[in-house]
Amino acid sequence: MDVAVDIDGVLANFVQHMIEYAHEKGYHEFPAHWTQWHQYNIPGLNQRFGKLVDEVSGNPEWWLNIPPHDDAYLSVAPDLYLTSRNVESQYTLMWLLYHGFPHAEVVTVESGEDKPPKMEERGIDVLLDNRFDTYESVNEHEDLKCVLMERPHNKKARDDSDITVSDTYEFEQMYL
Repeated sequence: MDVAVDIDGVLANFVQHMIEYAHEKGYHEFPAHWTQWHQYNIPGLNQRFGKLVDEVSGNPEWWLNIPPHDDAYLSVAPDLYLTSRNVESQYTLMWLLYHGFPHAEVVTVESGEDKPPKMEERGIDVLLDNRFDTYESVNEHEDLKCVLMERPHNKKARDDSDITVSDTYEFEQMYL
């Protein structure tokens, strides 16, 4: 079984880093901590969030400084890291190695919807991801499986999920 792992929201604490960036930019209506971020589409903040993502898009320094999640640990390399980060794959690989994650190829796609075709192209059977829309998109394909990483922003969606894990160790025990 070939396995891929997403980066942001699974290994990298993108939300906390974005919250801190938003606060630096004067957007204090963003929550103080990533555990308070219960959805990506926060009413009234969508445009500001999108603007901030656009600002950091392609900025290697910003992406290299994202902290890892405390529960993100892999002792075995996945077959592939599959991400839709807005930065070149080489910087994601640098981030992974700097934080001690096992070496594997990084493939960057435009969006979560692009992950199932890339999985099929690369012979990947299972993906660990935190976005519910990616979970649904992958699991619509008969031969593909997505495991949903439990995070505050996907709490409501987890009720509709067949397979979730609370940390990367649990996923590793099941699939790696």
